[in-house]
Amino acid sequence: MLLNTRGLIAGIAIVGAVAVCQPASAQNKPLPTGPVVVFPAVVDGAGDSAKSVSAAVVEALRSRLKGIGASVVVYSGKLPSMLRAREEQMFSKEVVDNGPADDRDAAKKMSVNIGATEFVQVFVDSYKFDAGSRTASFNLNVNRYLSSTGAPVGTVNFKQQGIAAAGTASKLQEAEAVSRAMTVGAEQSIGGLYPASTIVENAKPVKANKKKGNNWIKPAFILGLLGLYSGTR
Repeated sequence: MLLNTRGLIAGIAIVGAVAVCQPASAQNKPLPTGPVVVFPAVVDGAGDSAKSVSAAVVEALRSRLKGIGASVVVYSGKLPSMLRAREEQMFSKEVVDNGPADDRDAAKKMSVNIGATEFVQVFVDSYKFDAGSRTASFNLNVNRYLSSTGAPVGTVNFKQQGIAAAGTASKLQEAEAVSRAMTVGAEQSIGGLYPASTIVENAKPVKANKKKGNNWIKPAFILGLLGLYSGTR
């Protein structure tokens, strides 16, 4: 009986150790300790839809980052810190208005100026929207960096596809398809860049979700974001 008791105690200790230990990937990519700035996505292949696609992608990532408890700043040239930087000619008007694009050094400097501890750069390529099948498809590449040094923390790359509902108005189908694709894309991206968040979320009690419907961003909301963005230019 004593042997069995000792075995039980040892078993409890092992289970406890497993529950406390974090995977190495989570230890190397911890949760953010301060604000994270998400820069406008660089979109290739979307033509006139590039800005609305960028808005949908960034909004999905912002929402998912907020979901893991991060403090998120969506980049805008109208941020007070960037308006001051423009007046002091720290950056060109084009860079302030549109973001750093693929320039990591500029993104680092802008991130520090904004007061963020991390920044995220996003790239969308091979973008296609098939109006006949109401399908948007693209490659999504998301990169996480430290503001202090510009050092990369992680990068993820996934192929995404979303299909708008048959009853959706034609002018909203593309935005809805992108939003549906990013429902999965944001989950994959943030899960890959912030794996520690999975441990934290798994430790939380599961709450019943009383809301019905799909968890994708309404296309009208994306069009509103685009209108707001255009109005600040």
